[in-house]
Amino acid sequence: MLAVCGCLKFFWLSQNCGETSSMRLAALLPRATCLLSSSYIQLIRHIVPCTRTYCSAGGPWLYRDFIQQSLYHPTQGYFNKPQPPVKRLAEPINFNRILNQAEYKMVLSRVYKDLQVDWLTPVEVFAPWYGRAIARFILETRKHTLHSQNQPLAIVEIGGGTGTLAASILDYIAGKEPVTYSAMSYTTIEISSSLAAMQHDLLVQQRGHSQTWRCVAGDASQVSSWGNVAASLPLQHNLQQHCFVLMMEVLDNLPHDRVMRQTANGPWQQAAIVAEAQQQQQQQQHIAHGVCNLQPANIQQ
Repeated sequence: MLAVCGCLKFFWLSQNCGETSSMRLAALLPRATCLLSSSYIQLIRHIVPCTRTYCSAGGPWLYRDFIQQSLYHPTQGYFNKPQPPVKRLAEPINFNRILNQAEYKMVLSRVYKDLQVDWLTPVEVFAPWYGRAIARFILETRKHTLHSQNQPLAIVEIGGGTGTLAASILDYIAGKEPVTYSAMSYTTIEISSSLAAMQHDLLVQQRGHSQTWRCVAGDASQVSSWGNVAASLPLQHNLQQHCFVLMMEVLDNLPHDRVMRQTANGPWQQAAIVAEAQQQQQQQQHIAHGVCNLQPANIQQ
């Protein structure tokens, strides 16, 4: 096993057997992945062995696998930290008292300082109005486009965050259409146990939506999670009915690959992540062995 340093770099892995490109990408890792310590990277490399056809044990990682583990590892991932990186505002921002953009930026800066968070989503900043707008759209779409207002309403949110969006939507529907609310279901698919706990506290303990809201623990990219969603729905819900699926900032955090080719007709190359070893020569030898089987047919689709 190579010694692992805190600095990680990209390497383009050539399709040719045993050959690696010397090109290093200028782009940096996303901020979430840059926060990782060397001990964490080493932990992941032990816990999640590389199973790709061109990776030997401890060899290069596909970009998607590195993002998946950096963000969603059960104990060390960015979103699974004991203290989640996102929080909700203690009370909504009073936009009626904000005169201009400069004052808005001052208010937002003060909120960030008070909460000590990495970032806030529009759902949080513009609560409850953001969620209410989505709720109104759902109700209007059911009535005028889908003509399904007589069917029980089912909403599934992927990555429920702090629960603010669900609370805003459920509060609005409960107030505007209590009959619809009484038969609806709102399910969040949540991969983070700490965020799931925040959702439960807000939606059940504070807002009283225990009969309507439920949380399914799991990864929404896995079919099994959707099977668990279907199993959790109340009996009045037919799986053939319309279902509204909500995805907010989770779209920014989906694991993905990076591929390129140098010329229009050149071979496709796929980005991989390797740890910078203390001994560069030893690392280059390790990489060369790791990509020996990288052939066009083995590039992941």
